[in-house]
Order: sequence, then structure tokens, then C-alpha cells
Amino acid sequence: MIEIGARLSPGGTHSTTFDRGETLLARVGDVVVKAHPTGTDPAALHRRLATTERLGDILLPYLPIDGAPILQREGRLITAWPAGTPVDPDEPALAPWEQAAELLAALHRSPVPADLPRPGDTARVGRALDALPDSPATPVIRAAASTLPDWARGGPITAAGPRRALVHGDWHLGQLITFPELGWRLIDIDDLGVGDPLWDLARPAALFAAGIHDPADWQRFLHRYASLNPVINPDDPWAELELPARALLVQYAATAVRHAHRELRELDEVEVAFVEACQRVFDGGRDRSDVKSA
Repeated sequence: MIEIGARLSPGGTHSTTFDRGETLLARVGDVVVKAHPTGTDPAALHRRLATTERLGDILLPYLPIDGAPILQREGRLITAWPAGTPVDPDEPALAPWEQAAELLAALHRSPVPADLPRPGDTARVGRALDALPDSPATPVIRAAASTLPDWARGGPITAAGPRRALVHGDWHLGQLITFPELGWRLIDIDDLGVGDPLWDLARPAALFAAGIHDPADWQRFLHRYASLNPVINPDDPWAELELPARALLVQYAATAVRHAHRELRELDEVEVAFVEACQRVFDGGRDRSDVKSA
């Protein structure tokens, strides 16, 4: 991967390698090289990459490698991308909530491609539960998961929902980067697909419910999004968002426990907040007021 980056960014120095479990990233100069998860469907990835070319004002377009969008190495699919500046998690007051809402609304209003698969949103919930290790928090998370319908835990979806749009599939503030000449763009298209746009809103909703996002920031984001794509009432979003937000709380908690278990450490403060939110979900059953007040 470093060798690929060096070819695309001559003279660039290898600065960082990120191991994100299923995904490996290496930055060389102004290029990021990405090894996609084992088992990634090459045809689906090709279609997702083509969508970044069509929507380059919303999605960050890829960089060709030797004239091709994808390179295959040791059973992994490799892509390359321009390196930009991500949202700084240590400066929450500077987070681009309005710009994020504008990009997401623009994505959801884009023409729906006929050749894209379903997004990976509910499948991620199922994978997180499948990988959940035994721990003191595990019964709480599984209890919260039991309040979800099977399809929201990665099970088969037997019918299309009432809303159908081009969606990101794994949207959060970490999926934005900025460039001086371009402004903000959405990145990470592994789960891009055709589905319910409310599931893209569910991640910030879940983080708000767990006490991670500031209520004022959540309202800024929600009202700006709804002003551009009125699929939700920003003054009473939970009638629509409660179920996907509940599912994402379960995913966040399960992923947090898995990471802590793998790293042989206790849960940190944010991870504990996810587990506590799952406890409130279970205590509240299917009552949407639980997530609303969490």
C-alpha cells in the first residue's frame, strides 16, 4: 500500500497507517490508499466508485491506480483517494454541522441509480452483534437488541420502505473531509446504496441520545437538513428516527465492547455512555420516548 501511495504522490512521505479492523489505510503525502474489507464485492465497489465520479460535488472522487479504479493485492481490493483535512474531534465547536447537513441532503436528493445495491446500514448492526464478545455489558446490549425487528439487526428485508434514496450507509462527522479548493466532501463509500435516508440521520441521533452530541449542534444539523430535504419534522423527529437510532445505539455499544475486549481494557467514558443508553432502551421497551429523553 505504501508503494502504491508513493507512485501516486511522488516525493510524499509515509506519515500514517490506520488499522480499522476490517479496513487498512495508509497515507503517503497527499494520497490515502485503502485496503477494503476482505470479501468486498468488486462489482458493487466499481458501481459505488462510479457514483463518486457522477456526484463529485458531494462525494470525494477516487484516484485511479495505473489507470484503473481498483487494484487487487493478496485478496484485498485497493483504492486510492486524495488526502484532505478531517473534522477535528477535539474541537467540537468547529464541527461543520450545517455543511454536513447540506451535503447529506444533497446526496439524498440525488437521482437514485438503478445499479447500486442496498446500503450496509442494517447489516452493520448485525455484524456488530455477531462479533460481540462475552462481557458484563453483553446482556444489556443483547436485551436492547431484542427490542429491534429482525430486519433492523441485519436480517432479510422483505419489502421496500416508503422512502427510497441514495444514502451513505455509514454516515457520521468522521465521514467528512475538507480541501482548500473544494470545501467539504463525503468520504468512505463502502456502504453507499439505495435505502431509507433516515438511517443516515440515525447515527447523529444515536450519539445525541447517548449524550455525546450537544443538543444545540443536533438541532442545528436537523433543522438545516430538514430545510433542504423535508422527509422529517425537525421539531418532532423521533416518530421517524426512534427505531433506526435505537438500532445504531446497539451497534455503537456492541462495537465499543468488542474494541475494549480486543485491547484488554475497560470501557472508556463514551463507551459506557453507549451501554447505559442500551439499558435505557431496554428499560423503556419500544416506547420512543426513551431514546428521545436519553
